[in-house]
Amino acid sequence: MQYVTKSNVLTALTGAAIFGFSYYIKSQNPNKSKKSTDAKDSKSIAAAAVESASADRFSKAAATWDLADRHQLLAMKGLELLRTRLPFKLDRSSTEVLEFGCGSGAVSVGIASDVKRVVALDAAAGMIDTVKSKIATQRLTNVSTVLKMIDSAADIPGGANQFDVIFTSMAFHHVPNSRACIKTFYDALKCGGGGGGGGALVIVDLEKTAQTESYHPIEAHGDVFFHGFRLDDIRAMLIEAGFTVQSIKSEFTINKANFDHPIFVAIAIKPPSASASASAAAKK
Repeated sequence: MQYVTKSNVLTALTGAAIFGFSYYIKSQNPNKSKKSTDAKDSKSIAAAAVESASADRFSKAAATWDLADRHQLLAMKGLELLRTRLPFKLDRSSTEVLEFGCGSGAVSVGIASDVKRVVALDAAAGMIDTVKSKIATQRLTNVSTVLKMIDSAADIPGGANQFDVIFTSMAFHHVPNSRACIKTFYDALKCGGGGGGGGALVIVDLEKTAQTESYHPIEAHGDVFFHGFRLDDIRAMLIEAGFTVQSIKSEFTINKANFDHPIFVAIAIKPPSASASASAAAKK
């Protein structure tokens, strides 16, 4: 894999990097038939301790996060996806974006000039401080930060049905309950987002291989719930939540621990028809 130079990336993104996030779902226990994708009991004390340790680890890494080539690459790929791969064009007057696990804010800050509003959400205080510093330096008025663990769409400022796009990169493997997380994404997207065509979810993460476990150093394994994902599992969870899957495939690699790890991109749409279903449910 050929990396771009650090100087070009830092100039283009004003300090690129991405993502550290640990997410904890308390409202739904995985059932026995879904143990392969719901790795932890979401109500366990152990999981709560893990998410706190994860936030601390990423906070400590925030100061130098932007310097790693792989973080710069992920940030550039993220911005490219948002600008060229959605089924609708970003609109400065209307598009509202949530970045879940924003890390040091390279994508949140980088996409700000293309959209109406960006909410950068992360569990690590150090990462959020870094994002706030970039917001202040660039005098951005349409990017806000949220330092929070979220249990459902109701915990996101503004609640459900408010975002045209939800973007998350290399944060999903830190989520103990994958299904509940995807359902939260679905609920938080606008029924008629993207100018009426449906809100879009973009997930970027590791595809599972025999070598994926080596992506994270041993000392970080405690807050990694999944060492990559099978694409069929991601597709099934998206469909189960109500999404229409536009595409899901591995699109590039990141070299780490002497192995080229495949990174997948999943793009899914919350159908406009969901608005009709939501209205009918509200009348009951």
